Amino acid sequence: MWPVRARGGSARVVELSPDKEAIVIDHQIRPSVKPDVPKAELEASLERLRRLGRELDGVQSSVVGRDFGGEFDYGAAALGSTAPALAAAGSRS
Repeated sequence: MWPVRARGGSARVVELSPDKEAIVIDHQIRPSVKPDVPKAELEASLERLRRLGRELDGVQSSVVGRDFGGEFDYGAAALGSTAPALAAAGSRS
């Protein structure tokens, strides 16, 4: 439906405590929509991205929306971790 040009992502190891570590992964995409894509198809594709963020195990948070001011039309980002204590990891990164 759209040519996806990936902005990138990263993975890093975060120390939760002296004996516990977690791998934190963030992933972003910024797609551009082809001009002839019907609005209903676009909305269905955006909803699939939102659903992935809600339903995939390991994803703690995600967002999908318009990309204003850039060369892309939309953006999607997800943040996940191998540990359920992502809040603790965020305070130590």
